[in-house]
Amino acid sequence: MMLAALSSLEHSEVAFGRTRIAYQVRRSQRRGTVSIAIDPEHGVLVTAPLPTTLLRLDGIVRQKGVWILRNLRDRAALTTPSFREFVSGETFHYLGRGYRLKVANGGEDTTEVALKGGLLNVSLES
Repeated sequence: MMLAALSSLEHSEVAFGRTRIAYQVRRSQRRGTVSIAIDPEHGVLVTAPLPTTLLRLDGIVRQKGVWILRNLRDRAALTTPSFREFVSGETFHYLGRGYRLKVANGGEDTTEVALKGGLLNVSLES
């Protein structure tokens, strides 16, 4: 049901400074106002009442351009993985806290990971 609804979305694009903001429109009979969301799959998604014209929606998207571009940039920063070297001293987040990594050589055929004293201790097989 949701796939069919998203495949029939209208598309539009507005100029905001030197940037073009492309967006998709989902129409709703039950919607009384226009809403704008940043959808992970579809980008900028505008939900609007049935009678709202594309010209009116273009104006609303242009008016909210700063908010849209900031949220698109923030989402891109969140989804870009950071490069990791996995060396002692590097910080890793686990359960909302940052832990320093301590890498050590362990015994043969064993790899151990433990949180001790604020460190994320990793013993690798030698």
